[in-house]
Amino acid sequence: MNMGARSHRLMWRDDYNCEQADRQLAAYRGRKKNSGELAPLTPDEIDFEMGAYPRSKHVIDLNCITQEGLEHFVQKYGSTYRGIHLSWASRVKDLSPLSDLPALEFLAIADGRCDRLWDMSRNKQLRFLIIDSCKKLTETPILLDTAPSLETVWYLGGAESCHPMASLQGFSHLPAIKEIRLQDIRLRDRCLDFLDTIPTLETFDFEANMFTTNEIAWMRAKYPQLGGEFLRAYGPAYPGSNSWVRVSGSRKPELQLPEEQERLDKYVRAFDEMVKQYRQEIAQPCEDYL
Repeated sequence: MNMGARSHRLMWRDDYNCEQADRQLAAYRGRKKNSGELAPLTPDEIDFEMGAYPRSKHVIDLNCITQEGLEHFVQKYGSTYRGIHLSWASRVKDLSPLSDLPALEFLAIADGRCDRLWDMSRNKQLRFLIIDSCKKLTETPILLDTAPSLETVWYLGGAESCHPMASLQGFSHLPAIKEIRLQDIRLRDRCLDFLDTIPTLETFDFEANMFTTNEIAWMRAKYPQLGGEFLRAYGPAYPGSNSWVRVSGSRKPELQLPEEQERLDKYVRAFDEMVKQYRQEIAQPCEDYL
């Protein structure tokens, strides 16, 4: 899979910026001649690459690392690293060695095949987690609530097709969560009760067609403190676009502005009316009690 074509989907926070060459670690010696395919990153290759070239001591990309390679890297080099990106991570089956990285703040896992995260209770500095194109990890998110300081979680599905997610209950009771982003995800159960368990959440980002317009209006009414690109009547159809917008909700259209401004205004009025009605319904039980 061409990770370069999707690099925009894994945006590093400013804290983790460094020279690209300084954070790349890959087994170049073992790859086939005239092939761009990287060989497995084994313990021997890690020792060779770490000794042969200067590396950032804080952020690193581990490309095609094996299970043994991950365990070796964690034990021998991992103690200083704050940010790790596991690219093409299909050879890693067990993520539990990461619990031995007390300084870890950022972790991205791309193209992995392991089926569960790990007990993150010892990763007290971990604040930012990205799961990208990991079908099994996406299917049933579990153990997120073991991370005491996790603030930002992104689940990104396949670049060419959406990945299924059973439900959103795995995001319940995250003690420090501030941002959840779902992209290229197909939800089987769209129950939103998990939002009641994470009062610290500030941003819930999802694609325009992930929920119905009614569900989005209900969230807007019940959780007015939440922000999100499509937690409103419409959002940008394309990144940075001002002339094309997407109406929020499954099966809703893209509109071109200013030519279709009148149609957009109708959608906005209908959405605002739904939010108003839901707010009244949400408040009604309290009024009846009083």
